[in-house]
Amino acid sequence: MRELLIIERIMKGRGSGPKPSFSKYDLLKTLWLVYNLGPTGRKVLAETLHLGEGSVRTIIKYLQQASLVKKSGSGCELTGKGRVVAERIWRLLVKQIRLPKNTLVNGEYVYGILIRGSASKVRNGLEQRDAAVKVGANGATTIICRGEQLIIPPETEPPPEDWVRMAEMIYRKFEPQDRDVIIISGADNEAVAERAALAGSWTLLMDRQYRNI
Repeated sequence: MRELLIIERIMKGRGSGPKPSFSKYDLLKTLWLVYNLGPTGRKVLAETLHLGEGSVRTIIKYLQQASLVKKSGSGCELTGKGRVVAERIWRLLVKQIRLPKNTLVNGEYVYGILIRGSASKVRNGLEQRDAAVKVGANGATTIICRGEQLIIPPETEPPPEDWVRMAEMIYRKFEPQDRDVIIISGADNEAVAERAALAGSWTLLMDRQYRNI
């Protein structure tokens, strides 16, 4: 997805110096927050992102330099370009939901994201799990919707013992369509669980030939 290249380039183009205390997924979530909340102050962003105001100030600066946000009297808001980018991304990341603890993943906090029409990009779910673990999650489970049935790849592995109950709950909350994908991550920190679900989703949204740019 070409829109994510903008965020990749923001992070790669930050220059030398100390490693920032935030990730590209925090930039992505900042866009989501401003897109959904409208003009948003730095304090609200810091509380929601679980980051310090200094980190949020830097995120806003990076997004300004990319012409995605602009400052307003109420904080920051999307530019026209930022709104186009955000709308294209959230047309695919259609639902983000905090879930109750369950047997699919380990962790006090569980978070799920539905990615529209991305089932063909899933191989065995390991890529999404590894991306989630890399940002600190205990693990992640990838679920594919096929028709009205939810499936955990690879299909050669048996599903969890209470899968029927879990599948009913997930189907009810996310209301997936055929070929949708749901990434569920678990962590002992709420912000990490959310970030990990975005990390798993990122692997499906980024066109493979652009991932190393």
